[in-house]
Amino acid sequence: MRYFIIQNSLNIGDSSSVVGSEANHIINVLRKKLKDRIGLLDKKGFEYKAVITKILKKEVRVKIIDKILSETESSIKITVAIAFLKEKKIERLIKTLTELGMVDFMPFISKRCVVKPDKEKIKLRIIRWKKIADEALKQCKRSQVPKIYPLASFEEILNISEKKLDRKIIFYEEEKDFFYKAVHNLSETNNWFIIIGPEGGFTNEEILSAKNKGFASCGLGSRILRSETAAVAATAIIQFLYGDMSKNL
Repeated sequence: MRYFIIQNSLNIGDSSSVVGSEANHIINVLRKKLKDRIGLLDKKGFEYKAVITKILKKEVRVKIIDKILSETESSIKITVAIAFLKEKKIERLIKTLTELGMVDFMPFISKRCVVKPDKEKIKLRIIRWKKIADEALKQCKRSQVPKIYPLASFEEILNISEKKLDRKIIFYEEEKDFFYKAVHNLSETNNWFIIIGPEGGFTNEEILSAKNKGFASCGLGSRILRSETAAVAATAIIQFLYGDMSKNL
């Protein structure tokens, strides 16, 4: 069953409409007809089964026949803060991290960032990133879309982290301690806040600042990983060890 995004939570028996590009896809790509069934996601934790009751030029009206609390969300919540990358890299990364269960995406500028975008252009990019997250949400049938934060400075990211009671990890290629050792003394919580550096790496001062804010520093093995590779690897490792990737083992 194909899934489409709605903006409001509904109940069984309610009527609703799918409009815009979602409606166009139902009408002109899938060529759905009256009484066909589709799936809906409200981005708030529920999925729905609906039957098509009317097809207009730019609108598909449906009636809700079932409402289910989604089981696709992980028991842990992972915030990924990453130094700003080239546009295409960030787009691919948001898609992949959404599939892996990331809940917050925080791009930032640090001292060794190669790419430093125009502040006005970044607003348009964030709109596009949110659309990419929505598409990934439908593809992997998640029920909650990740929050995409505005571009921040590294210092602002550290200040945001102070308000969170998360397991905080900053990944640093020169760190000798690997993941297991770094998290050994961290507080027990299902929330994670991870920071990934730029292609040029963090400065010693930035690592020290992060540690002063409660972050443990660790590496991801003996090889130097690209920033986007490190973000995917770190998220997958955390999901496997603490989330839902290994729940059936």
